[in-house]
Amino acid sequence: MIKGVRFGTLGFSTERVAFCGSRGFSRQQPERPRVERAGFGTRFFSYAFLGLTGVYFADNKFNNSVITRATRSVTTLLLISADYKWNFEEGKDIEALHQRNSKRLYDMIASNKGLYVKIGQMIAIQGSMFPMAYQEKFKRLFDNAPADSWATVDSVLSAELGRDYRTKHFEWIDEAPVASASIAQVHKAVLKNGEKVAVKVQHKSLEHQVPVDLAIYQQVMDFYSWFFEMQISFVTQYICDTMKEETDFNIEYRNGALLKSKIDSDPEFRNRMYVPKVYPDLVTKKVLVAEWIEGDSVSEMKRLKVKGYNIAELSKDIVKLYARQAFEWGDVHSDPHPGNFIVRMVKDGNKTRQQLVILDHGLYVHLSDKFRREYCQLFKALSEADTATMKQLTTEWGIRQGDMFTSMATMSTEGMKDMKKRFEEMRTKSDYEKQVMMKEQMKNFFDSTDKFPLAMVFLGRGMRIVQGINHQLGAPVNRLAILSDEARRSLRLSPLVPTLAKSSILSRTFAQSVYRYAIFCTFRVVLTLAYWTYRIRSNVYAFFAPHSKGAGEDIEEVIDKQMVYAAQTMGMQVKTGDYAYLG
Repeated sequence: MIKGVRFGTLGFSTERVAFCGSRGFSRQQPERPRVERAGFGTRFFSYAFLGLTGVYFADNKFNNSVITRATRSVTTLLLISADYKWNFEEGKDIEALHQRNSKRLYDMIASNKGLYVKIGQMIAIQGSMFPMAYQEKFKRLFDNAPADSWATVDSVLSAELGRDYRTKHFEWIDEAPVASASIAQVHKAVLKNGEKVAVKVQHKSLEHQVPVDLAIYQQVMDFYSWFFEMQISFVTQYICDTMKEETDFNIEYRNGALLKSKIDSDPEFRNRMYVPKVYPDLVTKKVLVAEWIEGDSVSEMKRLKVKGYNIAELSKDIVKLYARQAFEWGDVHSDPHPGNFIVRMVKDGNKTRQQLVILDHGLYVHLSDKFRREYCQLFKALSEADTATMKQLTTEWGIRQGDMFTSMATMSTEGMKDMKKRFEEMRTKSDYEKQVMMKEQMKNFFDSTDKFPLAMVFLGRGMRIVQGINHQLGAPVNRLAILSDEARRSLRLSPLVPTLAKSSILSRTFAQSVYRYAIFCTFRVVLTLAYWTYRIRSNVYAFFAPHSKGAGEDIEEVIDKQMVYAAQTMGMQVKTGDYAYLG
């Protein structure tokens, strides 16, 4: 009898085998090994984990993280929805509710990067509609975005300009970007002919991410429109279409060429302003090569003063340019922040002169002639305290609360009393009650959103940014006077649109016209006196008492306070000095 051998490492053993002489042998069959089978739940989660891990890595490597980013977005929105559903009620800490959910939304946008940053900036355009916690978070999205590696940039340039782009077009190209934003980054280079250029290259991942990102953006806006009961989702498609245009550099090239032609044909502007030359043969949907401009950013106030630039002329040029675009040309650069303006000195014969350079023409709005003239009429009516015209215009634009708008805009005695009453009421309300009041205000603000001119979304933001630039430069010019003059100038120069010619807006008697002109002259005198009063006061305080409360307060700050005061009476959470997140 031979004892079997035990195979401990395999977990089983052979049994004894008996030999029975000539009768052969008999054998006791070994027991089959017992293998513990995993339960269904364990196997399911194991397979799911392995599958999701594979999808995650494949998504990151081959699909530009589209699935990962979409999943993160949907999860975040579901979490925010649940939090508001269960905790937005009287007696709970509403401010803490806004804080944690604004952080969730910001973290999601910052993690997803790319177009999500631009989406966050677009939401910030409508910032005053959102609680202050959201506004504070979204302001951070205007900082520089991370840059792609040179290997990634090289692959985009090769695909767009040809594999031999480097030897064919460029003498030299800096592989380190000089700037990076949410859509593209810029590299300095030298062409074969020796000209210095800026090479703008779209982030490679953007093409695959845009459709999903915009769909998520629509879901975000639909959710907040539903929850806060604010009529803001009607602008979503308009903003999406505008963002799609911003990702096509062919459109940016056409916008820049259009502005350049307008400036070159304007005797007042042609020597004072400049749009960099673009090389059409080196423009594609994802790449744009333009003239490199040496100069100083308008955002660097101290440097501008040290170098001796005429600050008043600089601010005047920026305000006038924006007004001319909005009131006369109808093609408006809608991202006029300081980083998109450079000032430089150029030779003019034996002398040098100051010149404003306008950059980044991706975001434009193009106004219809009808709306452009109506916009001029609005500013003209403001300067004449013409409440009837303002009310008619706001009604045509689908705004139900036209009376409130006109009384606040003209700062009439009745309007100021109404604002003060509303403001005192708001001060006594809890955060929850303020939010409810704002919901009611916004629900009743529009009579018909279909009539509202969507370009107002970007025009309003642009006006605020220009106001902020004038303030940052020390308010050296009377901005409101310039806007009023440009609006009236455009109405004199532009032919009447037939629909407006028949409108009661223009049907005045001679006596009424004289009366309105007298009001306008009075308005200009008062506005000029107010401007110089605050300018002198600011300078006196800054010289004799630089640390006092009045030091540095200019007319733009006073106007800003009035605008914020009016907005707060409607329940909006805004504060002074934001200037549409000027930065």
